[in-house]
Amino acid sequence: MRQGDKAGISAFEAIKKMEDEGYNRLDANYLMTFLKRIAETMIQRNVILNDGRMGRVVMINKYKLSCPLVQVGDAFVDLAKQSRYYIQEILEE
Repeated sequence: MRQGDKAGISAFEAIKKMEDEGYNRLDANYLMTFLKRIAETMIQRNVILNDGRMGRVVMINKYKLSCPLVQVGDAFVDLAKQSRYYIQEILEE
């Protein structure tokens, strides 16, 4: 990234923004289909949580697409239930 460039947001941040704001502006059926497809592409992707731990997205929560289940070592972090955590970065393959 060049100096002065802004970092992009992660797919999960974009999904959350659309979950929070999109239903007022877009058809809910189309929006859910679109967001679900984006979220599904993130399964098995390596991520960094906001506390610095690295993990892997193992399951998408169909009721809160922006908060998947992340495996960190032998433990699992359910971002829908542990709201203090979020995906800070999606790592390149």
